[in-house]
Amino acid sequence: MNIIVCIKQVLDTGAAIQIVDKKISSSGSPLIMNPYDEFAVEEAVRIKAALSDSKITVFSLGPDSVKETLKRALSMGADNAVHLSDPLFNGLNNLQVAKILATAIRKQPFDLILCGRQAVDDDMAQVGPALAVFLNIPFVTIVTKIKFSESFQNADITRQVEGGREVRKNVALPFLVSCQKGLNEPRLPS
Repeated sequence: MNIIVCIKQVLDTGAAIQIVDKKISSSGSPLIMNPYDEFAVEEAVRIKAALSDSKITVFSLGPDSVKETLKRALSMGADNAVHLSDPLFNGLNNLQVAKILATAIRKQPFDLILCGRQAVDDDMAQVGPALAVFLNIPFVTIVTKIKFSESFQNADITRQVEGGREVRKNVALPFLVSCQKGLNEPRLPS
């Protein structure tokens, strides 16, 4: 199985910030992998453990500092990392980010795409669903459980909904899911 994981680098949620000219100023504050994306990387690694011929490729878009976040994903168990970087990418909206990711992802085979539920910096939760639309594949958001069939060709997917949960039965690959807290417990990198 070819698994794609989309990750984003964000400010550490405990970092001190200031607003300067209507923008966040945080010079010297630590940057981390988006916490929801850690659930996505961990789920990919667990799937690979169950289906050993799987390959995990992480994609991230951003400045040079993103390389550290990609290294973290590799140390968690991803096989390959793709860093999309261009000065023209500064200030993109979520739809533009999804379009660029889709263009890059189309260049290689994929069966499953995992994203975090949302980025903790903008809390928009739009890139994953927009990416699925651009790739013309089904998606399920706020996922707390993925149970694959024996053949790994489809899965029952449990998602969080207000006041409970919903199960989507027999979703065929390829598909995209946005991962929520509770799906797993991310490992510490080795």
